[in-house]
Amino acid sequence: MTRFESPAAAGVLGYPAGYLVGRNRLETIHPRAAREARAAFRALVAGDQRGFTAQYRVRRANGAWTRLEVTGQNLPADPRVRGVVLESRDVSQARGAADYARYLATHDALTGLPNRSLMLDRIGQAVARAHRDHQHVAVMAIDIDWFRMVNETRGHAAGDTLLRQVSERLRQATRDIDTVARVSGDLFLVLLPAVEAPGLAGKVAERILADLRRPFGASDRERHVSVSIGMSLYPQDATCAERPARVCRRRAARRQDRRHWRLSLFSPVDRSRNPRANGARRRAAARRGAG
Repeated sequence: MTRFESPAAAGVLGYPAGYLVGRNRLETIHPRAAREARAAFRALVAGDQRGFTAQYRVRRANGAWTRLEVTGQNLPADPRVRGVVLESRDVSQARGAADYARYLATHDALTGLPNRSLMLDRIGQAVARAHRDHQHVAVMAIDIDWFRMVNETRGHAAGDTLLRQVSERLRQATRDIDTVARVSGDLFLVLLPAVEAPGLAGKVAERILADLRRPFGASDRERHVSVSIGMSLYPQDATCAERPARVCRRRAARRQDRRHWRLSLFSPVDRSRNPRANGARRRAAARRGAG
């Protein structure tokens, strides 16, 4: 039971002065934390501990939840107190800033997509699961062609808008279990885990191409863009977690050097059709026959 409150105590939570007097302060703590708070308070009253500091979600007068840092002390020998003193400090803004800093460590601030660090971590997890379950993993690198011209002719604001629109279409064209990341400038990576057959990844890539062919912007200021896509498959093209991303980025760059709106999907069949590879095989066979 609260016997005294400072003028600022109730104000922190938006209650009128004196509102908390005569009430159980634990009633304002979130139900999920109430049991822990009650145990800490009882240990304090029983003398099992001299004090405690903890953070709890506490209900404000308007029904919203905020986070307070609560410090408790039991002062039975102090004639001015003879009881438990609870001091509260609103740490919701600091907690929000810390959460946002952690978010920015793994996400792109412009599009809200995962960044390179988070994507590589998810590729590693997907490769480990695929190795265990005998499945495939596909990673696509998607590069917007001539993106620099958009910034130079229409301004960086238009470029940022285009990046956000592309990221949204990539989200819509992929499954919930897939990951779309912006890893730099105009380069996006798409992770397709648990692919049962390589051909399914090719169908997703074709769907992405079809979505990105549609014009961007309003009808009176429509703009068309072209993209280059490179794809890498595990285990066909890579045997470690980071290599799929490196392979597909090289293949996207290769496509950009040639013709746009093309998909570079390399597979064992593609390699067998490579003239250089076939020539090397013929020379090797000739050497074996000569031996």
